[in-house]
Amino acid sequence: MKHDWAWWVATVGGVGLTPLMPGTAGSVAGVAVAWGVNRWAGPWGGAAALIICVPLGVAAASRTAASLKQADPSVVVIDEVCGMILALIGLSWTPLTVAVPFLLFRLFDIIKPYPISWAEQRVPGGWGIMVDDLLAGLAAQVCVRLLLVWWT
Repeated sequence: MKHDWAWWVATVGGVGLTPLMPGTAGSVAGVAVAWGVNRWAGPWGGAAALIICVPLGVAAASRTAASLKQADPSVVVIDEVCGMILALIGLSWTPLTVAVPFLLFRLFDIIKPYPISWAEQRVPGGWGIMVDDLLAGLAAQVCVRLLLVWWT
């Protein structure tokens, strides 16, 4: 399996094999990917990255989870990468506008408030692996936008 394309996509080149906090490591990788895409293609690059990353991630997560016989293996971190891209889309790149979405994303991904928990429990396969992180990324994005409106 480790020579399979799905394994490499799902684990983001092995980032998911980090022994401690692979989800956080995947989120850090997501920040790096979002930064690179934003730098290369601007804010619309994040949207394009999600259009590519989400279906590819769903397929890779499905295949990897099936091969490991686990519903949501901790080595699969492509969902964290996609969630972080969503959390950071269209934001300016300052330490605060990266740190706050990162922390909010991790918080929402860990505690899974409704409707994140509801979606995670009811959506099967690769979409189930991906949907909770996309919702956590969306929640982080909305919270940051509201904070920015309030702050300015």
